[in-house]
Amino acid sequence: MRRVYRPPLPLEKRIDLYRRSRALSDKEEARKVWENYRRTKPCRQMVMLLGTMTGKRVRCFYCCDSLGADIDHYTPVKVNFRSTFSWDNWLLVCPPCNRRKASSFPLDSSGVPLLLDPTQRDPWKHFFLDRSTGLIAPRYLEDDSTDPIAESTLEVLECLVDEAIAEGRLRAIRRFTRAVNDFLAHGGDSHHMKRLQQEIAEDDYGVSLWFLAWEGSREQPFADFVHRYPVRRRRLVRYSMKWPNIKSPV
Repeated sequence: MRRVYRPPLPLEKRIDLYRRSRALSDKEEARKVWENYRRTKPCRQMVMLLGTMTGKRVRCFYCCDSLGADIDHYTPVKVNFRSTFSWDNWLLVCPPCNRRKASSFPLDSSGVPLLLDPTQRDPWKHFFLDRSTGLIAPRYLEDDSTDPIAESTLEVLECLVDEAIAEGRLRAIRRFTRAVNDFLAHGGDSHHMKRLQQEIAEDDYGVSLWFLAWEGSREQPFADFVHRYPVRRRRLVRYSMKWPNIKSPV
């Protein structure tokens, strides 16, 4: 799972979704209308737009390992049918993740959702990445409990710790580590800066942000990069976040 940034919709598409939403009267009708909408050209266009949010390989918003092909309602239709046609409620996911998530929507005692929405939260605020295995785990909090959002997300999406997905993260970690080592070995020239940008652009798992802005920045060779090139590090963090209206963590 990686942070995904959602662009605003063109006005005409916002109006179209608003009208569809206002016409719904209950969850049963919402399901029927949604099934019909999925077979239309406007829906296919929205799927393509969601696909641009994860790069040219169009990865699943949840596992980041498979092709995103289905629209998942983060807040399920049965929970809030009014959000059926809400752009902010749509995630592009692979069929296996869509089946796993289904209508799951864990809430805390105050009604706050506990399933991580990668378009709203940076996963690294809730998960810790093990560089040696590619596995992610919930962070520990100050009271020694584990992060409830990460815990609930892993309960719903157990695939996030599957061996195949962990291996994908490892490959991304190795590529980015090599690129940083080469950058340092060549004195930070422009050619190797462009290579770092390319690695970030092709990082389906978001591990580059872990090593640039979170605890991974304390490990070598990333700690050396952060110390020697703080301005370029900030530039790469902003680049990895893609959309200029998102506040950088560094």
